[in-house]
Amino acid sequence: MRNTFKILPVLTGDVSGAASALYELGGMTVIHDPSGCNSTYNTHDETRWYNEDSLIYISGLNDMDAITGNDDRFINAILDAADSLSPKFIALANSPIPFLNGTDFEGIAKVITGRTGIPCFYVSTNATGDYASGVSKAFEAYVRQMTSGIDKKTTNKIGKIRAGIIGATPLDFANPETIASVVSLLESNGFEVLFSLAMGDLSEGAVSGNLVSTDVNLVISSTGLASARYLYDRFNIPYVVGFPAAGLSDILIEKLNTAYETSKPCIAYEAVVRSDSNIVIAGETVVASSVAAGIKEAYGIDMRVVSVSDCSILAPLENDLYCHTEDDFIDAFKDAKAVIADPLYKHVCPENIKFIELPHLAMSGRLYLKKIPDITRFDPVKEGLL
Repeated sequence: MRNTFKILPVLTGDVSGAASALYELGGMTVIHDPSGCNSTYNTHDETRWYNEDSLIYISGLNDMDAITGNDDRFINAILDAADSLSPKFIALANSPIPFLNGTDFEGIAKVITGRTGIPCFYVSTNATGDYASGVSKAFEAYVRQMTSGIDKKTTNKIGKIRAGIIGATPLDFANPETIASVVSLLESNGFEVLFSLAMGDLSEGAVSGNLVSTDVNLVISSTGLASARYLYDRFNIPYVVGFPAAGLSDILIEKLNTAYETSKPCIAYEAVVRSDSNIVIAGETVVASSVAAGIKEAYGIDMRVVSVSDCSILAPLENDLYCHTEDDFIDAFKDAKAVIADPLYKHVCPENIKFIELPHLAMSGRLYLKKIPDITRFDPVKEGLL
């Protein structure tokens, strides 16, 4: 029973993560799932659903289709929609039922591509992973598909260092000012930002045409790491992992310049050595680690990171933790003097602990949406940490 959540909700799931990752990229995402579930993936887990269109559909899987493996109905429905909507690509994702049935999504994707001429790919979700897993898989599948016919990166002819931002979704950055602030920081330091994968003004058209045109990529959450690694391995585009949190921006800019000069990737927040601490910050690995490193750099205060997102994508640093179960969180917080986390974690913290709210959409959904800050400006010391 150790994996039972009695107090906390679980994080947003991988299917919602995949839908969120592809939301602004101009394609059609089809989730093979029973009718009605689209409400969960979009109206519950997606802040853009009511004011920004996206082609996200549910297949309407029924009992007979599941039992007999009636893939023709699934394929024909996609073909009909693609014919009338003309999406830039088609992404297939699956829920637990077709996952357990062993539906051949790779084969279906090839059939759809052959019949439509539209790139179609499969994102291997199954509703058992967290949002970070789904976003990571969707970004990587998209990048692989959109660069499949390209042999080498574009040569830089304009002088400025061209940068891409990878790992942006509202599930980690629900305040839209956050991505705008990241772009502004890079541009003010002499970079030309070509795209943001995948939210903000530099998504959709900016992404597909520029994936291999950057000189360096900035990975602002763990969800973008697999894509950045692929672009590095295939096109020798280096990357820097880190978020420009308060106190860390100068180091991040320095690391981006160094990565460009040396063509070697790095993790920016590793440059700041932190010791173990009874001040805890819980959140997505890259964001939480960057905030902790920035506070150490600015104030000399050590913090311990409790990573909540899939640690198989990016492991926490030494002295930091990955928490997967409710009991893990209770253990991680029990001796803390102060905790910085989504407000829902307060319910598993000791009484009278100093608690600083940093809402996380993937944890508490829309409950604290209006309180989510531009994380580039979030400073827990100014919020009353001391």
